[in-house]
Amino acid sequence: EPETGPGREYFVDRFGRVFEQVVAESDAMRIVFHTEAGEAHQTAKANIGVAMSKLDWSAEENVESKLSDWLAERVQLALNIEEQCYDSVLIKLAEDDWVWYFYTHHLVMDAWGVGVVYRRVAELYAQREGQEAAMPRFADFVLAHTAEPKQENPFWAAYREALPAPASHYNRSAVLGAAQSRRVRLD
Repeated sequence: EPETGPGREYFVDRFGRVFEQVVAESDAMRIVFHTEAGEAHQTAKANIGVAMSKLDWSAEENVESKLSDWLAERVQLALNIEEQCYDSVLIKLAEDDWVWYFYTHHLVMDAWGVGVVYRRVAELYAQREGQEAAMPRFADFVLAHTAEPKQENPFWAAYREALPAPASHYNRSAVLGAAQSRRVRLD
């Protein structure tokens, strides 16, 4: 919840910067799709270049009803997956009441991934500005959140140790887009 007075504008600006940082850290948030010669291709862009939208309904009446109607309409809009595969809007309902709308295409993120984005935004927003804490590799994240991490299965321990350095998913690789995928056609 933002502070009172002029701190509210800081809240909006800071929230936008935090979200932009999360987009920059995650190639899943920067994936776009295009077709060439009838085949679909995906690319992780270096920069999406689209700022989070902001709406201010604080002076309007029946904002809860307006929000409900807006959400019902908004989720029906098709994303232009050639530009970005998510939609993010910060909505001011009242002086101290804000809603963050975040929607992603299932091509790039499932519900679990959305939860990771929510937690990352909250983590970065809670930090003092200027501090940086990189997201962990997925394998390290799973290991840290297992019920008994000291009892790791030897097979999975060896598998995790053999993993390559993190790819550009968290924008830490020197070569963006170095990850490859193998396409299999089933006829």
